[in-house]
Amino acid sequence: MGKPVMFKTPNGEKMVVLALADYEALLAANDPEDAADVAAFDEAMAALDSGEDRRLTSEEMAAYYQRPGFLRGLRKGKGLTQRQVAEAAGIQQGFLSDVEAGRRNPSEDTLRKITAALGA
Repeated sequence: MGKPVMFKTPNGEKMVVLALADYEALLAANDPEDAADVAAFDEAMAALDSGEDRRLTSEEMAAYYQRPGFLRGLRKGKGLTQRQVAEAAGIQQGFLSDVEAGRRNPSEDTLRKITAALGA
């Protein structure tokens, strides 16, 4: 294992920087579930790199997020109100209600604002 670098942020928070291989070894040693997650991530990235799998286009993602009920479920799962999400996204609550119900389709820019407000 390499030597970690320790420092304090301007806020006084203690931080440690270590080699990625050391970090991954710590994860694998401490929690088998984390090691399984790392392995699944590595497998998914290998599939993307080989062309066996592909990323969704922005149009495909927009269609996915615009399915009626999806944004509503995501919002409710995070315990947020329409008003909170709309304010964070800079849109009207009524417009968000229409988007969630599938009555209106937001622009790609607005959809990005909504998903950012939802942390998605």
